[in-house]
Amino acid sequence: MMRRSAIQEVGGFVTDSISEDYYTGIRLSAKGYESVYLNETLSAGLAAESMSAHILQRLRWARGTLQGLFIDSNPFIIPGLRLRQRLAHLEGFITWFSILPRLFFIIIPIIYSFFGIEPLAITLQETIYIFLPYYLLQLTTFTWLNQRSRSIILSDVYAVVSCFPLFIAVVKVMFNPFGQGFKVTPKGLFRSKNQYNWRSAFPLIIFLIGTVLVYG
Repeated sequence: MMRRSAIQEVGGFVTDSISEDYYTGIRLSAKGYESVYLNETLSAGLAAESMSAHILQRLRWARGTLQGLFIDSNPFIIPGLRLRQRLAHLEGFITWFSILPRLFFIIIPIIYSFFGIEPLAITLQETIYIFLPYYLLQLTTFTWLNQRSRSIILSDVYAVVSCFPLFIAVVKVMFNPFGQGFKVTPKGLFRSKNQYNWRSAFPLIIFLIGTVLVYG
């Protein structure tokens, strides 16, 4: 919820990016207004009902966020924000680039087989003393922050499935930030049977076949 007078003061809603609510909030913060998080359910709406629709929604969020690097409401250059506010917004941008190491991990077996590059040399003892405590800490922190509303395993599966389309979207928006318009997430659709999303699965199937052929 935003005051009409505050929105008028910052020149109205931001229309330079498809994430207009996010960048309107940044403009308000730059003018000294405070954003307050209210941990209550005040409204209800439809959500994405399939993996393809969910990925489409994420692609739009990625484009909308990264478009902010090319507009006046960029949280890193807009006057009025404090350093800690700029650092807080930094995480929202970095998260879309986290797909790069995940994509690298997927192709590591093929890279090792063809080029003989060993990206990670670690013993069993190092795995137990270093990786296992780190993984348990990640699991505990994830559960605590999400209050058991999300599964770290299912979230990781989703991240693998979406990494290829997200990678393409990030590359496109960095070279042509405003080349694609707004696409509404399909919602409220009645599905009488399950559908397999071949478009999302195809890149993973190709890498799976390549890995099997290499180690088969």
